[in-house]
Amino acid sequence: MTIGNGWICHRSFIMTHDYFDGYFSTPQPFHSALSFSPFIQPFHSALSFSPFRLQRNVIKVISASHSSDFRLLLGTFFFLRHPLISTPMTNSSHTSSKTPMHSVNLNIIGTGHVGKTLGKLWHQSGVANINMLFNRSLYSGQSAAEFIEAGTATAEWSCLCPSPFWLISTTDASITPVAQSLAEHGKHWNWKGTVVFHTSGALNANALKPLAELGAHCASVHPVHSFADPLHSLSTLPESLCAAEGHLDALNKLEPWFTRIGCQWLPLTTTEKMIYHAGSVMACNYLVTLMEVSRRCLAAGGVPETKITHLLKPLVMTTLDNIFTEGSDKALTGPIARGDAQLVNHQWKALKAMDEDIADLYQHLGKATVDMAKSHFHPDTLNKLQAALIKDDKKVSL
Repeated sequence: MTIGNGWICHRSFIMTHDYFDGYFSTPQPFHSALSFSPFIQPFHSALSFSPFRLQRNVIKVISASHSSDFRLLLGTFFFLRHPLISTPMTNSSHTSSKTPMHSVNLNIIGTGHVGKTLGKLWHQSGVANINMLFNRSLYSGQSAAEFIEAGTATAEWSCLCPSPFWLISTTDASITPVAQSLAEHGKHWNWKGTVVFHTSGALNANALKPLAELGAHCASVHPVHSFADPLHSLSTLPESLCAAEGHLDALNKLEPWFTRIGCQWLPLTTTEKMIYHAGSVMACNYLVTLMEVSRRCLAAGGVPETKITHLLKPLVMTTLDNIFTEGSDKALTGPIARGDAQLVNHQWKALKAMDEDIADLYQHLGKATVDMAKSHFHPDTLNKLQAALIKDDKKVSL
């Protein structure tokens, strides 16, 4: 209910309609206590009138109060609670009256999809107070502040101030240069115990060495998630696994941040990090590539473009469901699972005539598939399958 703004004036204590709507829309202890007072019963009744009569009735009740002290009490109460008085003014920062106060400040450098998503979730859940949002593009930083509904955007190093927590969510190539620039800018700050972390999947905490040398506790935390759409990620990131490595103190402090927003925590060693990420890349990034290659083959095989998605979607979704419910071994179907070496060889030859690169991909994937399923084959069948993916220029007995 928003009727307009008003001023608190002398003894009339004129209040705004929007204030009453915001304050009395939820139970308040003070309001509940006053509602039992004989002096406030008319005031309580005034709240039940239509919005167009609300201001008039409230003024009448206060003005007609039996005691000047009581009028002063009411006026003081609403003066202190009035949003124009009690809410601090801000410039480029974004605040929300519905968000609880946070005890820990976080500065974010790099306001792309990852930084925006994590910042929003931590702000909503009360994990952190989003303070500074640094980005080379001020416009991008401001857009992130609007998305998160918190934080002050800047593109100037000189505007940054110390913070107990820093997230660097830039591209992998920019992480160490950013850490170096931050170390140079904050060389006179006390970095001892400050937690600085990045979200790269490939790089470890050593990428933040310039800050570690100043005393910061550095870590890397990689959410295993595709951040293609930050708005969608707000609901899909929870339950995702987050692989973490680095300084033990930093990991102990960051684990509750991620588990609070529903993520699962996976601690890794520095040496395990690169291989872990390679596995994630194959499952996520290369799956996209595999789907595109499959589309090309289907198009070359005469399937209309408008029908390709209709063909692929149930096939892929069913396969994924089988993998996660039955396991890769039982989910495997097709010519290799059946031991049909002749068909495998014919398909490989057909692909070589169409595209050498696609044929090479088929060959390497075929070899990996045979190796995965080899325990199920008779030795003769296994030999034929292996030969089907090695020899294509000579007649092979399959």
